[in-house]
Amino acid sequence: MYRLLITLTAILFFSTGYSQKVEGIKKGSGSHSGSSGSKSGSGNQSSGSSSGYSGYSGGVGVDPACLIDGCSILFNIFSNMETRDERPQQPTTYKRPSSYNETPEADSIAPADTLKKMRSYTETPEPLEPPANNRSRESLVEEEKEEEGSRRGQYEWFYFTARGSFYPADYRIFVPELTGSIDPLSYSVRFFMIAEERLDKTDYYSTLDFQPLQVNFVNRKNVLWKMGIGGMAETFSSKVYFEFTTNVKWRMGSKFDAGIEGRMATQNGVVRREVSAAVNYAIWQKSNKQFLVGINGMSAQYYQTVNIDVVSVSTGFRF
Repeated sequence: MYRLLITLTAILFFSTGYSQKVEGIKKGSGSHSGSSGSKSGSGNQSSGSSSGYSGYSGGVGVDPACLIDGCSILFNIFSNMETRDERPQQPTTYKRPSSYNETPEADSIAPADTLKKMRSYTETPEPLEPPANNRSRESLVEEEKEEEGSRRGQYEWFYFTARGSFYPADYRIFVPELTGSIDPLSYSVRFFMIAEERLDKTDYYSTLDFQPLQVNFVNRKNVLWKMGIGGMAETFSSKVYFEFTTNVKWRMGSKFDAGIEGRMATQNGVVRREVSAAVNYAIWQKSNKQFLVGINGMSAQYYQTVNIDVVSVSTGFRF
């Protein structure tokens, strides 16, 4: 509607100006002819054209300069109309490949609350506490250390045992013994009594063997090796002899263990040589406490002349 009104106005303005121009030309030509007719015989073209120009520029006609200005104004109007009708073209932009890091446009930036939510999701979550029934790594390490310590712990703190023979029939032995360990040292004391059956009487022979100083060369949960020095007090002669001992014990599982022991008492010669071996089984145990039964074999020689070989059973308590 706006363009139509402007177009009609321009046409009306143009027609009005054109009609005024035509009338002015007619009037100028009439006056030009009248002035040329009044001058008889005058062939001066310059005066005629001068009078004609003055008639054209009189107050009656339209100035040609104004007409030219009106046309230029009309041309500018039409030019502006065409310029307004054309839609501005969007500048072509080069789209980078998706592999490039593109900076988001201003209208694509999320609100502050949305960014806050997104940040809360992307932040590193706090570590969850392990369930109560699952052991943590620290507890496993502590258990491993405890197990390692138990493997390297002492073989025994206290051991009391007593054994009695049942073979052969002509010999009977009874040996209660107490041993203990305070790493790296151990101690041992025992009472050894042997009875020999004769036709007319029974001979008894007994000793008190004590080892106050034994060195533990190996003292772990599964293996014990110790060596010591002490004395053998003989009741028959009321003499005390120097005695050297060595002892090895090892565990064969949670309930079985075995041991070998050697003794030698001397004074101006060998008074006694003794070698014994034992195998024990724990018929009851709780934690590091055990109640044991076992079988023992012993071979001894006294004064390099008397040989005694017996088999005995034993029982004892260890922790």
